[in-house]
Amino acid sequence: MNVYDDTIVQPMSIVLGDGIEGLLNDGGKPDLVVLDLPWGATKHATDKPIDLAALFDALEFVMRGEGTVLAFCQHPYTVQMINAKPDWLRRMLVWDKRRPTGHLDVQYQELRVHADMLVMSPDGMPYYKPERAPDANVKERKGYAGNASQVYGNAKGSQFDGSNLRWPKSIYSVPVDAAERGVHPFRKPLKLMRQLVRQYCPPGGYVIDPTCGSGATLEACMLEGRPFAGFEIDKPTYEIAVYRLNALYRAICAKKEAGDAAGD
Repeated sequence: MNVYDDTIVQPMSIVLGDGIEGLLNDGGKPDLVVLDLPWGATKHATDKPIDLAALFDALEFVMRGEGTVLAFCQHPYTVQMINAKPDWLRRMLVWDKRRPTGHLDVQYQELRVHADMLVMSPDGMPYYKPERAPDANVKERKGYAGNASQVYGNAKGSQFDGSNLRWPKSIYSVPVDAAERGVHPFRKPLKLMRQLVRQYCPPGGYVIDPTCGSGATLEACMLEGRPFAGFEIDKPTYEIAVYRLNALYRAICAKKEAGDAAGD
């Protein structure tokens, strides 16, 4: 599926095929690569691990020393991801799913309610534009918090601007959407993906998802105005993603047309 239309953003594409080959053949230089890899941890037909060394070789080639990789994973696969390219790791975030999993193993371990998100980059500092959100529990105040100390030296503390806006924390608490999970078992919430795309990809920046599944990352890019390319090797899953992207595209076009008509 390829879409080229000035009403939204271009280019937009999703390809049925191997993600590593797709990265190498795409020809574009991504600003953000989203990785939600299959690890072979379940019996699902699509959960087949890929070659991490080959993946990062491809990423090193196409990113050419710049850009951000945002990788979803969980222990023990988090360690494997870090070890695949340890000098790219910049920080680790947590996605609080708010809905536990792992009920079959409750006699042996705690229920899992989170996933790791690794922020990686071949460059020193990845692109990041934090979104501050209002919080009624935050006092509106001005000035600086904290003083010079043995820890921070003579640096000033955080500056308050008189608003009740809260800076993002390292834990993203976004519940799993049961309806979306019905689309694909490993699908990430669209709300979460839209926020991550806004924060880690500059406006108009190019996003690649080499294992895009049912297309949550691509839908987020379409809604946030970022050109994208997605690759999915499983044909039934690819067809789900194509259907959803086409439906979203038509909905956006219809909304735009309605707005243009109202302005006439």
